[in-house]
Amino acid sequence: VYQPDGKIRLIACFLSLQDIDATMGPTVFIPDTVTEYHHRAINNEDMANKMLSTIPSVISTLDIGDASLYNPMLLHAGGGNVSKNPQRRRRLFYFTFLNPEFDDPSHDFNPGSIRPDLKKRGLDLAGVRESLKTYFKGGGGSQCRSY
Repeated sequence: VYQPDGKIRLIACFLSLQDIDATMGPTVFIPDTVTEYHHRAINNEDMANKMLSTIPSVISTLDIGDASLYNPMLLHAGGGNVSKNPQRRRRLFYFTFLNPEFDDPSHDFNPGSIRPDLKKRGLDLAGVRESLKTYFKGGGGSQCRSY
């Protein structure tokens, strides 16, 4: 589950749909936390408080169109929105890819965020692209460009 072999099982991406500055609650990443110890600790309040007070974290401010690619097993969270305008919210397009060579790494203390109904569809990037083309051709949107 925690990639002891170094092989990538999941890749997640946050694509910024707007500029996200430090006041808007950007994503906070905690480096080097893709371990069973860190995942168990974050689910125990006493251990989590101690751990979070002693390890470094990094905030991810993004400009519009920037992408943050990361291992979703890395501990991360949205920060608090402290902007003067409470209507200002960060808007991200979020997606995750599962390496088809591996079983789903979700487990009891980290259930993951890929929707179960989408997991069952087994979509790959080409399938997503085709679904979007069909959607846009059917009048669901303006136009889908392939890059």
